[in-house]
Amino acid sequence: MHEHHIVPKVLGGTENNGNKVMLCVKCHGLVHNKDYGNWKLLQKEVIKRAQENGKYKGRKEKELPKNFAVLYSRYMSRETTKGKLAKLCNVSRPVLDKLLKEYEQLHSVSNSAV
Repeated sequence: MHEHHIVPKVLGGTENNGNKVMLCVKCHGLVHNKDYGNWKLLQKEVIKRAQENGKYKGRKEKELPKNFAVLYSRYMSRETTKGKLAKLCNVSRPVLDKLLKEYEQLHSVSNSAV
């Protein structure tokens, strides 16, 4: 099942339940005259359209919490796990991996705990 926005988000539609209906993949494709089997191509088309309408500004960059140095030292000393560190930073594990790499490069840290 797909969530279909009655008023498209690129045209100012909201995430409110009153602006959404559930459609099967085939019906959602018929509404938009799209092949939802090729999701990546569709995503690129929608992002391009949103950019043209000034509605898409890209993903927001994740920022490290102010106390990240303390959290990082707890992680490196194995007082906490990577999963718990991700939760404390309010990010997913893949995003945490990226942030850890950037932090370690910025601070010239060698990652020996992983």
